[in-house]
Amino acid sequence: VDKPMPESVKTAISVEDSKSKRFELAYNVTTCPSLFSRTSIIAFYPRYQVVNLIGEDIYVAQEGALGFNTHISKQSCVHISGLDSQLPTKIRFAVDPANEMWTLGGIELDKIG
Repeated sequence: VDKPMPESVKTAISVEDSKSKRFELAYNVTTCPSLFSRTSIIAFYPRYQVVNLIGEDIYVAQEGALGFNTHISKQSCVHISGLDSQLPTKIRFAVDPANEMWTLGGIELDKIG
């Protein structure tokens, strides 16, 4: 499983392209040590990451766009970006998207808990 975003990252930005795709990024700015102390490092991270720790492969998709789903192998993760800004910011999960077996509810990405 990929290393998640560090807890020290507290700032996020949202960028929308001309095709109504929204990219959510988090970033952290740190200063380089000693000789390079006048230099800053700006690190960008995907704001949303889905980690699959169960024993089955799953699929994730944005509410309203279930046909454009992303496969997540067991014990792996994916970064969620490029959401359609015209649709809700909810994601839904499935184990068998071909048979329309999606969760009834979604997870709102902009809410914690």
